[in-house]
Amino acid sequence: MKKSLFFKIVMLLTVVVLTVNCKDYDDDIDSLQNQINALKSDLSADFEAKMDAKISTLQAEIDALQSDMANAATAEDIEAAKQEIMDKVVTLEMFNEFKDDVMAQLEAATNTDELDAVVTDVNSLEGRVAALEALLKIKEDGTFDGLQELEDNIAANEASIKALIDGGIDEDKFNELLEEMGLNISELGQGLTSLVYYPETYVNGVEAIVFRPVVFRAETTDNWQNDECNPSEPPAPGCLDNIGTSVSMAGAENQTFTMQLLSAATTVAYNVNASNIDVSKLDTENLMVTSHVAKMYTNSNVSIYTKAGGAEDAVENNPFTAKFVDMMDGKMHVSLDIDYTAFENAYGNDFNLEDYFTGVVGNGSESENGDKNIVLALQVPAGETATGTSSYVTSDYTLATVQPIYGIDIAKPNNNDCLRYSDYIDGPSTDDQTQNVPGGYDFDWAGVENAKYLGDGINLYDDASNLKPKDARIVDLVEGETLDLHTVVKAIGGSERFPDSKDDCVDVDVEKYGFEWEFSLLDGNDDPIEYILENNNTDQQQFITLNEETGEVKARVFSQDPNGAAVDRTPIVRVRLIDPENPTCFISQAFIKILIGEEEEERPDDVIIGLEQAEYVVGCNEEDTFTQMFTVQQVNEQIYNELGLSKQRFHEKYPEFEHVNGLGTVEVIEDTEDGQTTYLPKWTVNACAMYAEFVDKCGENSESAILTATGRYFNDAGEQVIVKFSVLAKLADNMNLEPADLYAKYWHENFTYIEHHSQKPRSVNDSDVNNFTYTTDINGAFVNQNTTPSAFDNMEYEYIFAPATEQISGAKYRDGSDIIITIENDGKELRANGELVATITDHEALNAGSGTFDPLDPQSSDFLTYEKNDMANYLLNKANNGENYFMWARLQIKAQCTCPDAPETFVKINGNDGFNVRFLRPIDVNSTSTEKFIDGVDQGKFGSIVDIFKAVGLADWRKDTFAENDNYYDFYGVTSITYEEGARWDASGSIEPIPTTVELSWIDRATVASITNGDLNFDGQVVTDTSAANSDEDPDLFRYGGLRYDSNESVVTEDYYLYIPITIIYDRGTIVTREIKILVEATTTN
Repeated sequence: MKKSLFFKIVMLLTVVVLTVNCKDYDDDIDSLQNQINALKSDLSADFEAKMDAKISTLQAEIDALQSDMANAATAEDIEAAKQEIMDKVVTLEMFNEFKDDVMAQLEAATNTDELDAVVTDVNSLEGRVAALEALLKIKEDGTFDGLQELEDNIAANEASIKALIDGGIDEDKFNELLEEMGLNISELGQGLTSLVYYPETYVNGVEAIVFRPVVFRAETTDNWQNDECNPSEPPAPGCLDNIGTSVSMAGAENQTFTMQLLSAATTVAYNVNASNIDVSKLDTENLMVTSHVAKMYTNSNVSIYTKAGGAEDAVENNPFTAKFVDMMDGKMHVSLDIDYTAFENAYGNDFNLEDYFTGVVGNGSESENGDKNIVLALQVPAGETATGTSSYVTSDYTLATVQPIYGIDIAKPNNNDCLRYSDYIDGPSTDDQTQNVPGGYDFDWAGVENAKYLGDGINLYDDASNLKPKDARIVDLVEGETLDLHTVVKAIGGSERFPDSKDDCVDVDVEKYGFEWEFSLLDGNDDPIEYILENNNTDQQQFITLNEETGEVKARVFSQDPNGAAVDRTPIVRVRLIDPENPTCFISQAFIKILIGEEEEERPDDVIIGLEQAEYVVGCNEEDTFTQMFTVQQVNEQIYNELGLSKQRFHEKYPEFEHVNGLGTVEVIEDTEDGQTTYLPKWTVNACAMYAEFVDKCGENSESAILTATGRYFNDAGEQVIVKFSVLAKLADNMNLEPADLYAKYWHENFTYIEHHSQKPRSVNDSDVNNFTYTTDINGAFVNQNTTPSAFDNMEYEYIFAPATEQISGAKYRDGSDIIITIENDGKELRANGELVATITDHEALNAGSGTFDPLDPQSSDFLTYEKNDMANYLLNKANNGENYFMWARLQIKAQCTCPDAPETFVKINGNDGFNVRFLRPIDVNSTSTEKFIDGVDQGKFGSIVDIFKAVGLADWRKDTFAENDNYYDFYGVTSITYEEGARWDASGSIEPIPTTVELSWIDRATVASITNGDLNFDGQVVTDTSAANSDEDPDLFRYGGLRYDSNESVVTEDYYLYIPITIIYDRGTIVTREIKILVEATTTN
């Protein structure tokens, strides 16, 4: 048995390990295929030979055991031999399955990578088996010294293990315990077996890895001076050699531009298996990327990639590099980058680098063979193969696309219309809009119809009045303050090579590409800017000072601090984006015009007038409003007199009034009294707005909050009189229903539960079982107005079942299985083992013809229906003797103010989070019968038979008896009342099973009539027709049969009781084994 356990572990590991990522590729190279086929043949033969040897050994062992069993001396020996044979047969079958599985994988392999993957998986399995063998100390004969040692260790440390489990397992302590026990299993199942790309980017619906290099021209000042009118000339050689990769690009009018291409790494993620892998065991320093050309075929709108020739990249030509970033949540994050020179060397025969820069699937040459693309895969070192070569775990292949950012210009942050800062101080000439400056984006504009220079031809030497303060290229600087120029610049480029709009812009992460900002007061030729306005012959540059190290500027007046004289001056600052490794090379250049503004003047002190704080209970009605208004007296005393102004002079000085802040509206209204008009400030706010502000500010559980609003009188001089209103707002307590909100007569145990029951007969003659329903009005237990609980006035509310964890639990079904309660359909359905038991119907119209379901409709109510099915009936009738219910449900109430965006909350019932509803069983039996047996009488005489219906004494949930209401039989759908085996008696002083000398049996009406000779009333009157329908006697007599009693042993000298189990079947299921107590009188001996 121990040996078979080991092999089961081995096969379990086999299932885990043999997960091979396979892809089909078309490969037309016959010689390579022949090599693969030969290798497959060698591997298959070797593996099959090893497996056949193991299988033969097992078969021989099975044969030997069968021989031993035939010669076994005892039954125990035979049983032991059978068990050993069974274990080895199971192991033999598992070996055969393993063999078939590996052979199938070898047969399906189409390239060396897939063959190597199969070998690696088998080697990994062998490694795990070896680890297990070492752990369990397996001997050649299959015995397990280590297993007994493990069992001894576990037994010795049982108390420690139990303490760990009971206290919540702490991983560190658990590992320490394992170490003390001599166990080292940490390496089992923690090796890297697979990598799967985790896509975060898709291109045309295909998973892709996107690289975003920038294409630009870096220049020196001297080279730019010679080059600005001839953009097809190459950039400065030093810049070209030291920054990025040189690439030739065609312009819109077939010019050729020599540009620079700079790469930036992109971080991607791969799902790893095993997800709990120990990173320290991986060689993360030597990650590799393999790639090749693939062709795309489209079949039924499905894109399929197949390998399109070319061996995997040689190491020296591999354009892709990978660096390990981190391992988090089962994902390995890797930084991937491209060497574009190596890219051209590796794939120059398949692609022109420029042609590949479209960033879309299928961007290669179109032909009947499909569109070419590059696909790549990550490779992580995984040790050596059996032949001594390096082994890698290789991910799935993923489309690699390049989406360059063309040109780099300088713009203002948060500028959504993509307008760049001006590249020139004096603007380009109107007939030469293709002038090029570093940044390179401009070269494409030559072929764009009606395109304007990106700087819109602005001449920054124009007067400041020609440029509005809100212009995208103007920066405001307040006199007396410091401005950090880093906060007003950003780098942008274009996403298209030939843009059709100036609004094409993409933000460039300056830090990611290794660039830095440089600020100066120099022009494009590195000479100091002189900006002399013609109207005042003053150099604007004398009104600014720049700290070139920090990029901070401040206003000045020549050599002095400003005191108003710098206002409206417009100095110019040059900004360049540079490569810090080559500071003489700049990537882009722009000029920023700064408009100096004045500091805010100090206004006169505000005069604040406030009313005494009011109090207001915030309701929940959209039509309610709160108002607070100055009286005529308050205006005169607190405003006019306080400021020492007459009404006329006050309003002349402060002619304007406006609402400043706060909820609602603050305004001035006219009040005319005795011919005099007074202007009264007034605050008006809607109750719902106040409610929303209250909840947002304090939360719905807060008791009160102070809400304010202000208005102001003001004039052009900046003087103002502030009028302040405030209110102490309190939320109406609608979220807890007090006893006054509940009809106490319906509630029990301090308002914790109510009882629901089935419908009563609609008349004294109602015998229609269809009227026997179980739907009740939930609102009936709440103080209400027109069926809606008064507490929910102006609120939307709904009843729901509480979560399943708060419902009935521990119930068992007939077969002893657990009954599981679930809540579904947004809390409106309670189910037991999937069967619907109870349903809540919201605000159903009482008048079915009205067709309305408005939550606030006074003619609507809420109903709770107990369903009729096997499970619901079973739970309804499950109550024990003397109990009128078993099944119950817990309900909750959710309410929401009708104010917009009001939060939904749960309503408390007298402080409780919900309430229970008990479902009363519709009918029950009287446990003590009024009928009796008499021992020793002749069969057929009074005392030998009792009417089972009379003996049971049925009554409904109100205790109204069936004996007094003949229509109840049919109304409740009672179809049978039968005696069940298992009666007991108390003749010996304790209740025990009846002896065999006492006979009880159920007989039908016809049998009763036969035994009694038709005297069903035992009054001497013989019934000639015993059928219930036509008898002259009461048709209810013995309608459910009778109980017959007989005792043929000794004379009974004292009365005793029989306890007889009864089963009742009615329209709502079966009431099982209800025990009734019937008197047996002693034998009459005269």
